[in-house]
Amino acid sequence: MAGTVDGQLGGLIESSATADQFLNSTDEYRTRYGFVAGHAYLTILRERVEKLRDTGGAHDSVIEAIEATIAEYRSHFGEPGAPLRKPTEAERARAHAMLMAKVDADPTLLDKPHFGAAYERAARTLLRWIVRGREDLHGGILYKALEWEHLDECRRQAKFREKLVFGVMDDGSSALLGASDGSDSATEVRARLEAARATLKAHAEPSVADPAGSWEKEFAARLLDDGNALVFDAYGDLADLVAAAWRYAAVSGVSRPPSAITFDPETAALYIHILLAVALSSGPPRHRAAAHYARRLRKVQAALEAHREKKGADEETES
Repeated sequence: MAGTVDGQLGGLIESSATADQFLNSTDEYRTRYGFVAGHAYLTILRERVEKLRDTGGAHDSVIEAIEATIAEYRSHFGEPGAPLRKPTEAERARAHAMLMAKVDADPTLLDKPHFGAAYERAARTLLRWIVRGREDLHGGILYKALEWEHLDECRRQAKFREKLVFGVMDDGSSALLGASDGSDSATEVRARLEAARATLKAHAEPSVADPAGSWEKEFAARLLDDGNALVFDAYGDLADLVAAAWRYAAVSGVSRPPSAITFDPETAALYIHILLAVALSSGPPRHRAAAHYARRLRKVQAALEAHREKKGADEETES
C-alpha cells in the first residue's frame, strides 16, 4: 500500500520506486496508512462478530468484548465497513464455472496435493471479489490457492506437531486443533474439550473463596466452550483477546475485573494460558507435557500469592 491513497481505503504498490519511497519515508505515511489499517481491522472484527452469531456457539460476553473493542476505536478509525453480503446462486455458479474452465484447460491440477482445499479456497476468494464488484476475475487464482495451501501445510507441520486438541504455545498464541495429520474426528475433539472443561472446573485455585473460581478461570472455561475458538480468527492471539475482555469486564473506577486475581491483562493472559495448557494436556489421553504445565501453574500461583501479600503489606504500611 505504498502508492496513492484513494479516499479512505488506500492505494496499491504502483512500482518499485513508490515502494522505495514508502520505505525511506514511513513517517510521512504513518497517519493515513495507520487509519487504513485500523479501519480494516474494525471491519474484520465486525465480520467476525457476525460469524460468531451465525454459529450460535460463542458466549455472549465474548461477542460483547469484541463489540466493545469496535466501539472503543470507532472514533479513531471511523465506522467499520458493513459485512459482505452472501453471494447469490448465480454468483456461485459463475465462480465455479471460471475454476472448472481452468481445470478443463489443465487437467494436471487434479493431481496436485491439496487440490480440494485449494479449489474451495479459490472459490471463496472469487466469490468475495465478485461480491465486492471486482472485474478482473479468472480461474487462474487456483494456481495461487495451491501455493497458499502448500505454505499453510508447511506452517502446520512446523508449528502444530503435538497431538493436542488445543495447542497452547509458549508465546501465548492459541488455536483449536485436531491431530497434525487431521485424523481426529469431531467426536474426538468434543470429547477432549469436555475432558478439559471437567479438569478446569475441578481445579481449586489457592486463596480464591468463590467455588466458581477467579475471573481468569471463568474466562478460560468459556474459551473451551464449543464455538468460542472462532474468536482467535478476530484477535490473533490469546493476549489480545484477554486484554479486550479485561477492559470490557473492568467496572467503572476500577482497573481490573472484580473477581480477577491478577493485576494486569498481560499477567492474566499468562495465567489463562497456563490454565488452558494444564486442562488440555491432562487428557485423556494425558500428554507428556502435562507435568511441565502443572509445575508452571504452581509457580505462577505462588508468584501471584506473594504479590498479593506484598501489596497488602504495602497498603497497611501506607495507612
